[in-house]
Amino acid sequence: MLLSTLLPHAGFITLGLLWQRLRFFDLPAAVLRRHLNALIFSLLLPAYTLPYLWHVKLSIDMLISSAMILFSVLITLVLSWWWLKGKKWAAPTKGGMLLATVFPAVFALGVPAVSFTTGIWAQRLALEAGALVILPVLFSLGSLLAYRLGDKSKQPLPRPLMLHQMPMTWAVVAGLGLNYFVIATPVAVDLWLKNLSATVFPLLLVATGASLRWSRPWGRFLVKLLPLFLLSLLIAPLLVWLLGQLLEFNKPKTLTTLMILAGLPAMTLGFTLCERYRLDATAYNLVFTATSVLAMVTIPVWIYAIQMGWLAVN
Repeated sequence: MLLSTLLPHAGFITLGLLWQRLRFFDLPAAVLRRHLNALIFSLLLPAYTLPYLWHVKLSIDMLISSAMILFSVLITLVLSWWWLKGKKWAAPTKGGMLLATVFPAVFALGVPAVSFTTGIWAQRLALEAGALVILPVLFSLGSLLAYRLGDKSKQPLPRPLMLHQMPMTWAVVAGLGLNYFVIATPVAVDLWLKNLSATVFPLLLVATGASLRWSRPWGRFLVKLLPLFLLSLLIAPLLVWLLGQLLEFNKPKTLTTLMILAGLPAMTLGFTLCERYRLDATAYNLVFTATSVLAMVTIPVWIYAIQMGWLAVN
């Protein structure tokens, strides 16, 4: 059962990896990733999010879950900023590493990860975490930080991308508004949105595979970046767990899912900000690739720790 669940997702990532080697139509993998990100986050993901928020049952649990992910993201951001501040690396390098450490891939990797660890029902938590927390913070605070740390030596940088410039923002606002006023979904619109968004997660995984890249010289930097890896994969989930204990959050499966989402590696959308604000994309790719590989170990460790009772989740 587990193998049958994992194989399709691994297959899509493999397609992205193959594109790096074969370069179909002489199109580099980096260009493919850029176009896929533009299509996914401007059209397909909003089309997927809108009907979900239109019909989901709004509850206090949704608010609490989002607050726990937000707490983890903000504290991880502060700790990463504090650690990088003491380093002598260039500002664009720090900016790339910061984005790769703080913002987890809750869409591309989160949906399949929570599906086969806690159940299909947990996909909604991944979507809520991404739509209500990760993307809003990325395109507000994250965009401002990227602008501040970007390379301004060649020419002025474009203005920071803000929330109102993201189609996802309008999808979230429209979905919640239509939900609140209990407006029925026209059958034709519902069918159109479903067809439009059917490929969003496979394409996200292809973009992830197209982004995974390793260079031999990076090996000597791994030990230096260990604190960032710990923050991304271990400290962030632990922050969710600690807040859950403080709030006496008595939903074990939900808390486990939120911990997994908080401990995911970096998202491919970060490459878009690196390109826009001339951050160090190589530094982003180093953290992105390393955490993607390490997450294959840390996520099972978290699940095992919870199952063994080392971390109370009830």
